[in-house]
Amino acid sequence: METSSKIRPEHLQRLAGVYVRQSSPRQVRDHTASTALQYDLVRRAVALGWPQERIRVYDGDQGHSASLPEAREEFGELAADVGMRRVGIVLGFDVTRMARNNTDWCKLFDLCGICDTLIADTDGLYHPAVYNDRLVLGLKGILSEGEMHLRRERMQGAIEWLASEGKLRKRLPVGLEYDEEGRVRLAVDESTRHAIQIVFTKFTQLGSAHQVYRFLQSEGLLLPTQRNGERQVRWDKPRYSAVLGILTNPRYAGAYVYGRNRRQRTVDVTGRILVRTQHLPREQWKVVLQDRHPGYIPWVTFEDNQRRLGDNALSNADGEASRVVREGSALLQGLIRCGRCGRRMSPIYCNNGDSVRYSCERASRNHGDPHICQSVGGGRLHRAVVEAFLEALSPASMQVTAAALEQMDREEDAALAQLLKRRERARYEADRARRQYEAVEPENRLVARTVEAEWNRRLAALAEVDRLIEERRHQQSSPLTAKERERVLELGLDLRRIWEAPTTTVQERKQLLRAVLDDVVVRVDRDTHRADITLVWQGGDTTKLEVALRRRGQHGRMDEKTVIEDVRKMAASLTDVQIAGTLVRRGIRTPIGLPYTASRVHGLRRRHGIPEYEPKPSDQSEPMYTAQQAAEKLGVTAITVLRWLKEGFLVGDQVAPSAPWRIRLGAVAQLKVAPRAPKGWLPPKAAARVLGISRRTVLHWVQAGKLEAVMAGKGRRCGLRINVSSSTSTKQQPLFDQPSAQGGV
Repeated sequence: METSSKIRPEHLQRLAGVYVRQSSPRQVRDHTASTALQYDLVRRAVALGWPQERIRVYDGDQGHSASLPEAREEFGELAADVGMRRVGIVLGFDVTRMARNNTDWCKLFDLCGICDTLIADTDGLYHPAVYNDRLVLGLKGILSEGEMHLRRERMQGAIEWLASEGKLRKRLPVGLEYDEEGRVRLAVDESTRHAIQIVFTKFTQLGSAHQVYRFLQSEGLLLPTQRNGERQVRWDKPRYSAVLGILTNPRYAGAYVYGRNRRQRTVDVTGRILVRTQHLPREQWKVVLQDRHPGYIPWVTFEDNQRRLGDNALSNADGEASRVVREGSALLQGLIRCGRCGRRMSPIYCNNGDSVRYSCERASRNHGDPHICQSVGGGRLHRAVVEAFLEALSPASMQVTAAALEQMDREEDAALAQLLKRRERARYEADRARRQYEAVEPENRLVARTVEAEWNRRLAALAEVDRLIEERRHQQSSPLTAKERERVLELGLDLRRIWEAPTTTVQERKQLLRAVLDDVVVRVDRDTHRADITLVWQGGDTTKLEVALRRRGQHGRMDEKTVIEDVRKMAASLTDVQIAGTLVRRGIRTPIGLPYTASRVHGLRRRHGIPEYEPKPSDQSEPMYTAQQAAEKLGVTAITVLRWLKEGFLVGDQVAPSAPWRIRLGAVAQLKVAPRAPKGWLPPKAAARVLGISRRTVLHWVQAGKLEAVMAGKGRRCGLRINVSSSTSTKQQPLFDQPSAQGGV
């Protein structure tokens, strides 16, 4: 048994901690000899005098790098046991197994010195509280850290040299593979190549990675994927991250690149060290070698795709508006640029999205400028730009339409072609499973059942692909005949009709503008109420436009003349609230479809110089009542009041249809009210028969005082009761001929 004067009985009463660690899972898998040497330290602890039951192996950090101390839970538990004086000796193969930097190593042997814990490695036994041993351990830590630094620098230098020559072999994305001689080539599988090519083709057409993703989803297409360590290509449903990864990978452009990412260490609020992967801009890539192997797109197309993806972001580094086609009526969103500061102007929607303004507020937001550069309404701007766009494209509209028809046919053919290749692959796999099943001996049922299940699964997959192909062919539009194509080309000559068609969406109009326009520069002159517009076409040509702006306070939409005249009439005797109610009852709305309110009526009067109604003292000489007010005054229903107005018993007028009535009650207001009619007093209809006159004449006589009458009854049964004997008319009939008093007004 190995002995040492440094080992005391109190050390032997504690545990012997053997720390075992490999830096990565690959080292654990491949470097088994190193792992065995570390576990063999248990024998060293036994040789030093520790019994087997007091030896503990700390091997929970296998596959964890020492560069992240917080990731090594077992190392932390070892340090905790040392601090609680549970461990008498710590054994490790060498200092590098304990820590990758001298700081962590010094913390450990400082703690061991304080807690009287020994340290042993393959070279010897040390007591950290002894000066000489402490010096040796400190030098070992420094040398280990320096050795790791030099080793890392040499390895990194060799890697970067190989990368600069394009010789560093890296894992290829799906769709690219190495041949037998180690050269990069396109995937041998035709379906894989076709799926990758569809992504680039659709991005060229749609201009957005999200639109490509939605297209693949809507068509039920699959994308090939290949996980780390897998050689077999798997087909999964499309994911947005997968589409974006294909579009941003320069290997698909035939380029060899190195150093696109950088590992960045940060510390969170809890003190943990976090390592994140930071994607570097293309200018900071360490190695970019173009045209090193076959690709799916040329390098120029790749650069153009990256620029379009950058434009599609919600905002760039300066906070400018995105150029991607989005929802909303702002046709120039992402195109319009401030003529003063050069920044892109942002759309601001008003009236629930019905109208839009463009405002340049970047200087105010980014630099605290109290004023915005400029702001301009979008209505007149849109009309001017669209008119220039239609005028510029009218000669080429036929070619544009022909290209659109060809593109539509290509899109349908591309989706169907991938499904056909998918069926070909499924048929091959089904045939392969059938051959495997036929090769199994019938008596070997254990294997035959498994192979048969796999064959059935492949046949089901083939049937599913056949079903998708049939659905696709059923949904696919039949190709246009020669006459139909000629007719469509004739319609394509009228680009304005296509632009204004209700089936053309706002997004499609925006895409048309972006196909030919690069920028729309606007400079507003508020003194002259004018906007100078410069259209920058694709290719660099420019067109100058001038648009007259609306003056402050001027309404952008003119009300109908009839409405204005009606309001002018009603304003002489009605308030804004009454005018608004009248217009609502007539079903009249504002030019943008909103119901009239008092505030909107007020704005209309102000715009057209219509004075507000102001009651005059002369208006109070004879009270005026609405139909409801007159009904309450007389104790009858509003329907009865309206009928009396029609019959002339009450006098009133309306300044406009559906306007409130203005009723003068006159002598009618002086009628007596009685709970019951006197005996012999008749309703107007019965009185008219007795007197031999019309009912209307009876009401006129009551109003003129020629007939005595009272308001008798209550609620809905309240009405006029007339004393026919009070009439001076010679047409009066004898009282004994009077009919019984029944019926109401």
